[in-house]
Amino acid sequence: MHQAWIASTDESELERLFKSWRKLSRLETQSGFDGATASTRRSESTGSNFYPWVLTDTATRHRADSARDLLYKLAFWRWSNPNLGARCGAMNSIDAVLYSAFRDLVELTGEEEVMTAFDRRTNLMRNP
Repeated sequence: MHQAWIASTDESELERLFKSWRKLSRLETQSGFDGATASTRRSESTGSNFYPWVLTDTATRHRADSARDLLYKLAFWRWSNPNLGARCGAMNSIDAVLYSAFRDLVELTGEEEVMTAFDRRTNLMRNP
């Protein structure tokens, strides 16, 4: 039963939301999108769900039904904190617990594509 909870072959709603969020975040970074522009676009928006903050809000409200879903929820947090690894010595206790849970879920699910380049290069929060 435990293994069935971890294993999942279909792409979940949370996984789709995260992948869409990453694509939009990359496009915004490449186009020099900033907070001021975001506010203008949000106020001019007709309720479109094509903005990263809408996807994040949707993911927050979506119930996780599996370990993969929990991983994708934590992946939103991880990618929203890109300098987390650079300040690992100064990581607050909550970030440390969340990061450790994120790494545990990556190992349990085998979903390594949610890790940042830093996560792949290091063993932060891992026992030797």
